[in-house]
Amino acid sequence: MLQHQQIRVSQLLFLWAVAYKPNSTHSEIAAETGLSIGGVSRNVDIFGSRKPKSGREKCLGLVDVKNNPHDDRTMLIDLTDKGRNFIELYQQCAHGNLV
Repeated sequence: MLQHQQIRVSQLLFLWAVAYKPNSTHSEIAAETGLSIGGVSRNVDIFGSRKPKSGREKCLGLVDVKNNPHDDRTMLIDLTDKGRNFIELYQQCAHGNLV
């Protein structure tokens, strides 16, 4: 649950980019958002489904990362069902369609 979580604009841009271009690489998301590769990695740690190596951030479960079947050197980032629900809810709130 994202109750009381604060999301920065850059983090929201990251989530929108992943929603807009599912199964993108870190480099593709960086190019789309203007974030650095490190910034994309931090967002994956924050919004990912796996516990980050640092152990500092919470894993919110909005994005998932999987191996790229076409290139072993890269990973693909996609929204989870929870992430898609978050984006849909955000859109409804932004457009005043929330019941």
